[in-house]
Formats: sequence, structure tokens, C-alpha cells
Amino acid sequence: MVSAVGHEIDFTICDFVADVRAATPSHAAELVTPNCEELKIRIANGYTTLKNSIIGTLSEYRLLIDGYMKSKVLKDPMYLFDEKRMRLIDTTDKLYNAMNYKNKELRSRIATIGASLTALNPLAVLTRGYGAVFNSDNAVLKSIENVNIGEKIKVKLSDGSIIASVEDIEREEK
Repeated sequence: MVSAVGHEIDFTICDFVADVRAATPSHAAELVTPNCEELKIRIANGYTTLKNSIIGTLSEYRLLIDGYMKSKVLKDPMYLFDEKRMRLIDTTDKLYNAMNYKNKELRSRIATIGASLTALNPLAVLTRGYGAVFNSDNAVLKSIENVNIGEKIKVKLSDGSIIASVEDIEREEK
């Protein structure tokens, strides 16, 4: 607030509460009115700053748009799909190859285990001319102690079985 009562030499109460005291109303008008030249300079500087800021922002956007315009996706929209499709084909091929490799590996292990089981199969020896002897309860006879004279036994061979009766028991001397 500016106090400017007039050409008085005395002070008024208004003068004591005012921010600035002017001797005359004309002087008060000069104090509260900005300098026109200074205002023009400030407006010109603000205009230049704003103009440069807008030009800079537009330049950035122009570069960004130019970059987009040069991108392969905008020139050929199918490029993006082609790239993804090629990656999918490549991944599918890798998966297929990995599955084939694992399949071969598992088949090999199964063949090895199968050969081991065949070798351990007690009936496999029958193909080499041996036989397996079972009592009437179908239990394998391992000793002459487990059979009696007159008992029916079954002899399993590679191509079938023979049903027989025990006529005699001979002990091996050790």
C-alpha cells in the first residue's frame, strides 16, 4: 500500500501503516506504475524464452516422428509379425530337436534295461537247452529234498512243458 495524501508536511495515520509513503499523488503513481521500457524488455524476454522452448519441443517431437517414420514396423507392418513368426519357428524347431534327442535317449535306456531284464529272465536259459522244474503247487524245485517218488512234476522248456512222474531220486556225491 502506498500513502500519498498530498503536499502536507505532517504525517497522517495512513502514512504509518502504508508500505511506502509518497510525497505527492503523482509521485505515488510513478511508484506503483512499472517502467514501460522495462516492461517491454521483460515481455520480449518472456516471448523469446517461450518461443525457444516451443521450437525446442517441436524439434524434439519432429525428431521422434522422423524416427518413427523410418522404423521398419511403420514401413512394413508385417515386419513385426514376420519377426515374431520366425522366432516362433526357431523355438519350435529347438523344442522339436530337444524332444527327439530326449526320445532317442529314453529309447536307448529302455533298450538297455530291456536287454538287462532279458538276460536276468530265468526263462531265458530255457532257449539254451535248459529246463525249469515245478512241483504240483507250481513252486520251483531247487533240491531233491522238495520232491517225493511218485509225485507229478512239470518240466518247463523253451517251447512248452512236460508233465512227468518222479520214479527215482538220485543223490549227487560231493
